[in-house]
Amino acid sequence: MKKALVIGNGESRKRIGLNLFKRNEWEIYGCNALYREFSPDHLVIIDEQMRTEFEFNSHQAGRAVDEPEGHTFYGMPKHVHFVDDMPEYEPMMSAGCMALQIAMRDYCEIDLIGFDLGSQDGLTNNVYKNSPSYMPEAKPASGYVVDAFNLKAICNRFNEKYPIGLIRRIANDIPFELDKYMKHVKIEEYVSEVFTNNF
Repeated sequence: MKKALVIGNGESRKRIGLNLFKRNEWEIYGCNALYREFSPDHLVIIDEQMRTEFEFNSHQAGRAVDEPEGHTFYGMPKHVHFVDDMPEYEPMMSAGCMALQIAMRDYCEIDLIGFDLGSQDGLTNNVYKNSPSYMPEAKPASGYVVDAFNLKAICNRFNEKYPIGLIRRIANDIPFELDKYMKHVKIEEYVSEVFTNNF
C-alpha cells in the first residue's frame, strides 16, 4: 500500500535524494518551486507570484494548466493545487502545511521532509532562496513559529481522523513544541530505512 511523502523546501532535504523514492510506493506532494527540479504527483502553490511563474512555465513546456487532472506532460506534476481549490486553506498557512492537509485526504501514513522550521543562523532556510519569487539569503527567517503552530493544529486533526495513523518528520532536530504531535526520525536513519532495498 502506498504511503504519502510531503516535500517541504527546507535545506535539510538536500541530504535526501528525491529521485530515489520508488514512485509506485509513494504518492508525492510538493510545494511551490519544487517543480523546477522534480515532478511530484501533487504540487501545492500558495503564492500568486509563484502561480504566475508556474503557469507561464507550464505553457512553455506544453501543458495547459486547465488540462484534466491526472494527465502529465513534459515532467510537469499530474495534480496542481491553488488556493482557490483548497477548502482547507486558511490565511497564514504555508504551502508545506497545505500539502500535508491535502495528503491527509487519502493517506494515514505520511512522511515529511524539508520541514525545517527555522535555521541555525536565523536567516532564510529554503533551497530556493535568492531565486525568483523567493527571499534573499541574508533576510532574517520568518514564519517558522506560525508553521509550528499550524502543524500542531493539523496533527490534531490528523489524529482525530486517523487514530492509528502516523506522521513522521524527517530532520535531525526535534522542536520541543512538536515532539508530542508526530514522530521524528533522523535523516541518516531515514535514508538507510527507505533506500536500503533500492540497490
